[in-house]
Amino acid sequence: MFPFGKGRPRKSRPLVETTPRVAQPPSTGVAREEVRVVIEGAPQTLEIVRQARIYGQEAFWICPKCASTRLYLFVLNGEIGCRGRGCLWPSGLSYASRHTRNRAALRARKLRRKLGRLDAFVPLRPQR
Repeated sequence: MFPFGKGRPRKSRPLVETTPRVAQPPSTGVAREEVRVVIEGAPQTLEIVRQARIYGQEAFWICPKCASTRLYLFVLNGEIGCRGRGCLWPSGLSYASRHTRNRAALRARKLRRKLGRLDAFVPLRPQR
């Protein structure tokens, strides 16, 4: 079966950071409209709702599965949905930070990525 002490091999789970998402809808336009998108050869209709704000309008997608307003929709296995409990969350779409045990290593990796090199020196925290 599996080697002793190793356990079952882990499956890689889809992450929010690596999953393609539908671009944010444009903020200007009519209050409610529909957009047709083609995903893996299948046409789908997405609905946009715009709400008035102090500075103008803000646009949201309406999730085709749970009918909630969302800023982002994700494409996973050819279907569009949000991260809500009734949509793509049960299929394992989650954040990378939930699967990292060493938060200090994750933070250092993010800082190195922002600096542009993996071997970049990360300065120590200044003493107060």
